Order: sequence, then C-alpha cells, then structure tokens
Amino acid sequence: MNNAKYNDILEIIGHISDFVLDTGAADAALEKMAHALGSDKAVLVRLAEDRRRDIALGSYNISRELIGSILSERENPETFLAHDAHWEAGRVATDSDCKRTAERRGSSAIFRELLRPNGIEHTLLGVIDTSDVHHILLWFHRGPDRRAYNKTDKAFFEALMPHWQRAIRQKLTVDYMDSSMRAARQVLDQSPFGLHFLNRAGRILFSNAAGKTQCGARAGISIRNQSLTFRNRGARAAFDDMLAAVKHGGRKDDPRLQPIMFGKTTGEGSYQLGMRRLKMQGERGSLATRRVIAVFIYDTGKRMELSIEGLRSLYGLTEAEARVCDLLYQSRNLPEAAKILGISINTAKTHLNRSFRKVGVQSQAELVRRLNSQLYIS
Repeated sequence: MNNAKYNDILEIIGHISDFVLDTGAADAALEKMAHALGSDKAVLVRLAEDRRRDIALGSYNISRELIGSILSERENPETFLAHDAHWEAGRVATDSDCKRTAERRGSSAIFRELLRPNGIEHTLLGVIDTSDVHHILLWFHRGPDRRAYNKTDKAFFEALMPHWQRAIRQKLTVDYMDSSMRAARQVLDQSPFGLHFLNRAGRILFSNAAGKTQCGARAGISIRNQSLTFRNRGARAAFDDMLAAVKHGGRKDDPRLQPIMFGKTTGEGSYQLGMRRLKMQGERGSLATRRVIAVFIYDTGKRMELSIEGLRSLYGLTEAEARVCDLLYQSRNLPEAAKILGISINTAKTHLNRSFRKVGVQSQAELVRRLNSQLYIS
C-alpha cells in the first residue's frame, strides 16, 4: 500500500464519525475505506451511524497466531482484517491529528483521566495485519458530551495498546481452556471405564459418565460425602491402602498399587480398580490440587469383547492359549478356565506359562493388566 493511499485511509478513519450517512460524500468515503481495508461497507455503516463514536488506530507488536485466533473465533461481524498496510510502530491516528504527522508525543493526562470514573468506553473493532507490525483498531465511545481529540490523546492510545494485548491474550487463554475442558470431558465420558479424579484427601474432583453410572448402579460402589465408598470390606481396605501409598509417593512397583479385583454385589462380572497419581502442570494452586489421584474402575461385565484372533495375531498365541487368556481376562481363575475348555489343570498351566513368555509378563495379574493396559496410566 503506497503512502498516498494509506494517508487517505487515515483521513477517512479520523473523520468518519463526522460524516452524515445519507450524503454522497459519506457513502463514497465508506466505500473507499471498505475497499482499502478489504471489509464490507455495510459493516462500516453500522459502526459509523452512531455519531458519538470515534475511531482510534494504534499499533502494537502482536503475534500472527494471536491475530489469527481473534479473527477465527470472532462472533462480531464488525471485526475484520486488512492486509498490506504499512505503518510505523507506535503511531496513532485520531480525528484530530490524522492530518498531522502523528509523531509528536504529548502528556499522558488523558490516560490518568481514564483511571478515574468517566464516561469513556472502548471496544476492540479489529486488527490490521502487516508484514512486520500488527495494529489494533479501536472504537471509543465517549458518551453524549463528546469533545474533540487533542494532542494528549496520542499518549493515551499508545499507553493503552499493551493493555489491550494482555486483555486479548487472557480472554483467548480462558476460551482455549474452556474449549479444551469441554472436549476432554466429552472424550472421558465416552470411555468404557469409570474415571474419578481425587484430591489428596480422597474427595472427588471429577467423575466421568461411566464412573457416575457405576456408583449409581448399587453394585458395590457408591459416592458418599464426595468420596468413593465400597460395600466389600476387602475392597475398602485395599482402596485405603492404595490411597495412602499414592499420597506418600509410592512407586509403580509398590505391591499396594497393584490393581485389585472384587466382585459386584449385583449383576455379572466384577470390578477392576487401579490408581495412579497425576502431576498437574501449572504454577498456581495448593499442593492438594496440584497433584491429582486418578482412579480407574472397569466393569468386566460390560467389557469390550477381546478377539481371540486379535490375541493370536498380536502376541503370537495359539488358539488354546488365547482362549485361556480370554477366560482369565473375564475374571475366571485357572481351574474354572480348564473346566470350561475341557482340559486338565496341568494343560491349562502349560498354556498359561507359554502365554506369559509370549506376552512378556510373569504373573496372571500382569497378564490381565497387559490385556487391559489401556485403562491404566503407566
């Protein structure tokens, strides 16, 4: 964009609020500005029809990623982006000094005035993206008792730009966090296992859909006073031991942190429960909220079917070995598996030991965890 064309835009921006919209001059000016900025004239008409408003154009070094985020998430059609603009960093044009060089630095009197209660309101209109410097376009609504801008306004606008950048970043950060949390909740709610996040005191911070369903099924697990409770005494004691081990920094090979299995009071199958400590990233928050304890509860009665063929192809198991592993995964013990398959207990042990070697585990508990490894955080 050449300097002459750019100066024309500055002049239009500076005086747009002084035009009468039903005149040909105003219409032509808006048309010219819309074309230069790559915007829609109707957008500018809506903005300019409030004659109490003024436009200020200020520059500040903002990353392209931030500008792209602002524009991609905009809900206001009055936000637009202009390309190929050229402007020195720090220069500001207003309706009083756009015809001047806009290089003189006045006092910050108007900035100090803004700190006191007053009728000035400001809103973000858009951002101009250039090859080196990025600019913010602001509308200032100064109320019914408007006055002309003076030379001290430039210092105010220049002082305001960094605050605008920080405010925009903070809003986008909050928006991203909210969007990420919503997406994470949707993913967790689709998981086939119950998931609960606990603080160090054992109080529930979050439960996914499956976890809530399990606790409401009256099958041995419930929530009382924001804590998990178990009808099975053995499960309750094992859970307390696991929680104590996690709180005191127990390692993954701690026997107390091995997943446990206990029967359901109603329905088929049993529950498999695992626990891990997660370290949250962030600088704020107390120690109680920085470290979160994740509890995984899997209902074997509603498990996803393990494919015998899948076990054979994945681990190189024979069909007999795969069937033994599948029955053990269904919470059957080895004698029960042997009876179901119509083989002797010694033959079942032989299949199991060969499966251990092929899968790379040394015990039945490890085998079940490996087959169900997607449920636990290593």
